[in-house]
Amino acid sequence: MQFFMNILGLYIIGGRAGYNIGVKLMTKFKSISVFFPAYNEAQTIENVTLKAREFLERISDDYEIIIVDNSSKDKTGEIADRLSRMYKQVRVIHNPKNNGPGEALKTGFTSAQKEFVFYTDSDGQYDINEMERFLPYANCAGAVIGYRKNRADAVLRKITARIYAILNRILFGLAVKDIDCSFKLVSRPVLENIKFESRSAFINAELLLKIKKMGYPIKEIGVTHYPRQYGNSRCFRFSTIYSMLADIIRFKIKNEF
Repeated sequence: MQFFMNILGLYIIGGRAGYNIGVKLMTKFKSISVFFPAYNEAQTIENVTLKAREFLERISDDYEIIIVDNSSKDKTGEIADRLSRMYKQVRVIHNPKNNGPGEALKTGFTSAQKEFVFYTDSDGQYDINEMERFLPYANCAGAVIGYRKNRADAVLRKITARIYAILNRILFGLAVKDIDCSFKLVSRPVLENIKFESRSAFINAELLLKIKKMGYPIKEIGVTHYPRQYGNSRCFRFSTIYSMLADIIRFKIKNEF
């Protein structure tokens, strides 16, 4: 019954703001965990963390910020540790080995302790303040996810992302606008019922597939994507692509969708 109430609430909120049936609209998070996977982001991690803290002070009385340092080779870990000493809401997890973006996301999701869990990149390509628009949908959906309205990436990366989306649609029936947009809010009851299998960036698709399989609706909201100012993406490394393809094959063999 609650599933149908959530669907109805999500539908009504989308069409008539402020009106709901049996679903309480949120204006603040009772509690929320925000985490950033970080690899060699020394030039952005402090600013991203401080912006998150300023935003969270306004929309929640109980929050935590988790920096998942994925075995960075620069000063990302040192800066993160300093921030954790300065602010009690900030904590740092140092992965001893970089096993890919999926492991960093898995660490964040499983370490978060609050009622809602949100993650975004630590490279400064998103504005966490846009997450406030997720609030009205948080109680109605298993996840509220962003999609990049104006993807600020190179043409080749846009093409490969499109191919990847088509592959997920064909193999698993996953039809969302932006699978890998690093701007996702998930509720605690959902995460507690997910056992992650992926170690690569396929973990984003795995998350959405398992949410849908559990019967929860997913709300998509357009967000701004800013050009990367520092560092380089690791998406086109052979090892990254190989790991993702391996995860897709394993997941297809083990699961029915």
